[in-house]
Amino acid sequence: MIILLAIFSIIFVFTLYFVQSNKTIKFDLKVSEAILSRRSSRLTNIMLFFTNLGKGKSILFICFLLFAIPATGTTLPEVSGIGAFIAFISSNSLKVIAKRVRPEGNRLVEENNFSFPSAHALAAAALYGGIVLNASVFCDPLKIVMVILSLLFIFFIGISRIYLGVHFFTDVIGGWSFGGIISIILTLIFKS
Repeated sequence: MIILLAIFSIIFVFTLYFVQSNKTIKFDLKVSEAILSRRSSRLTNIMLFFTNLGKGKSILFICFLLFAIPATGTTLPEVSGIGAFIAFISSNSLKVIAKRVRPEGNRLVEENNFSFPSAHALAAAALYGGIVLNASVFCDPLKIVMVILSLLFIFFIGISRIYLGVHFFTDVIGGWSFGGIISIILTLIFKS
């Protein structure tokens, strides 16, 4: 798990460095163009569903469920709940530090704060990443389902933010990597 922590840390630091030095804009625009070119009304509804799974109310609801379900009465609720809380606080602080302006035009939803990192991607990686790292609390068939669903939620919540035109790909990478850092550190703390 320490190696994974180091990998996520390196990814986050390098992504932040390249974003701050404006070295990612051409790459980000190409990725956005590829994703935006696939827009359709059906796909937009799907992406709105996933982006809503990364909003504060949905994250709080999932955290509540983890505390309420007796089978998760181990460290899973604490890791995921505290992870989501740290994600919301840290994402706003990191946005103020990075001060990256959001993509212009092509927005299907509006956001008013800075872009890097994606708070939705960060919260998803912290919450659902905590579920992935602590899935051993579930029985074997459920464990596999929980891990697959959590990884899909992390992926699609992040991609939805690009699809909806409010983030660049590197914003999402920054959110995923920092959320991963949070979930790994909390897992290490609560399992020790």
